[in-house]
Amino acid sequence: MSRNNVVSIIVPVYNAEKDLRYCVQSILQQSYKQIDVILVNDGSTDTSGEICNELAAKHSQISVIHQQNKGPSSARNTGISMASGQFIQFVDADDYIHPTMTEKLVECALLDTDLVLCGYHAQLGGKKQVTIPHVPEMEWKFSKSAFLQHFGVLYRKILLPSPCNKLYVLSIIHEHAIRFDETISMGEDLLFNLDYLQVCSSVYILADPLYTYVSHGNTSLSRGYIDEFYSKQQFLQERIREFLKRQEKYTTENRLELNTVMTATSINACSNLFHRHSPLSKQERKKQLRVIMKESVDHGIIQDDQAWKVKIFLYLVKNQSLNGLYYLFFIKELTRYLPSPFHTLFRMVAK
Repeated sequence: MSRNNVVSIIVPVYNAEKDLRYCVQSILQQSYKQIDVILVNDGSTDTSGEICNELAAKHSQISVIHQQNKGPSSARNTGISMASGQFIQFVDADDYIHPTMTEKLVECALLDTDLVLCGYHAQLGGKKQVTIPHVPEMEWKFSKSAFLQHFGVLYRKILLPSPCNKLYVLSIIHEHAIRFDETISMGEDLLFNLDYLQVCSSVYILADPLYTYVSHGNTSLSRGYIDEFYSKQQFLQERIREFLKRQEKYTTENRLELNTVMTATSINACSNLFHRHSPLSKQERKKQLRVIMKESVDHGIIQDDQAWKVKIFLYLVKNQSLNGLYYLFFIKELTRYLPSPFHTLFRMVAK
């Protein structure tokens, strides 16, 4: 197979035995046939490794790499080092892609484009499955400068961080030694994309939602307490601000969009402090709440919002009401675990 226009599709695999076959099937059924698939088994403890070997034995387009468990960033980096196509695409092992995704991404890339970004669906599990579209409001080929004018809104709509709704040029990745940071556990995908955008000259935005991200009912915040969640998010926000300033695109519009994201992040950070698995004492929680309030004012996230929950949060922050903020999130977390029917009654009263 000529390597011209071949897409190397990298799939990091960790304990994905329930979803892996369906994921790989969605890749093999692509209308675009010039693909190779790299499955990186990242030390799975279930039967994922055996499934990878089985799929590779049946399909010549598939190769398998087994490594000790080092995390998704390491698995993706391993895939990058083994890739030989002209383009790179990432698919997570519990997700799946539309049959025409790769074809449409390549069509855009062949218009002399360095990066292609498309929309996606977020499929939320639970008793009632819900699918939420995340679709760009614009579609066209943009110079990097023009694209970065829309950075804030694309970031707020959660279209920028993931590598899975994008197509990359492998030679650009190799030339600039762009890799996922294996030393951090939050935001490594976003930082990879910032490094790639740094050296891009053009980006194509495709509005079609061609990727499906599958969430099995829980967000990372609801699954467990995240240590230093707020400081990790602050680090990412600062990296974004630095990036936009270097590109001379830290505009009023981008800044306001980033502030909107930071408001939501601050609320999530407060909720995280009160997670039922949080080891923090009352005083430790108040100490971190005080930091969040101060940083929120310093970065100017105090703004109007129509959602009543956000309005309450912003009012308490603006007035530096530490006790008000403490009991707001204390009660919010308490109501999550009250047994029914008291749970329902308490939520009604809380409204």
